[in-house]
Amino acid sequence: MQNSEHIQPIEHVKVNGSDHERGRLLGEATRHRVEHSLGTYQQLFALCDISRQQAIEKSLRFFDQTLAFSPNFVNELEGVAKGSGTDVESLFALNSRTEILPPDFLMRAVQSTFPNKTRAVAASLNALKGLPLTR
Repeated sequence: MQNSEHIQPIEHVKVNGSDHERGRLLGEATRHRVEHSLGTYQQLFALCDISRQQAIEKSLRFFDQTLAFSPNFVNELEGVAKGSGTDVESLFALNSRTEILPPDFLMRAVQSTFPNKTRAVAASLNALKGLPLTR
């Protein structure tokens, strides 16, 4: 594989404690991964004309439902934020990325990364989905 030097092994971190304490320990142990993920998705949001603040505002629409469904998750996420030195709102936006990103976000990423190969990639993606070639 051409980019294998960029592939990082999955880190296994064992933690114990309350939801918040486990999150804090995970955040401390994987701070670099949290920062990388936030940066990656901030770029993807920007590619879709979504600012960091807009992503946070869109994600917060789901906060009350998430809290009602899984208060343990919210407590752990707050711990991750504390342990990684970031804000919980940004982490919540990261965790809500599927609800925030537009349906064509993948094509936008491909167009940005491979501007001269968009038609071939679109054809391949559409063939996988059983859709006709567009554009």
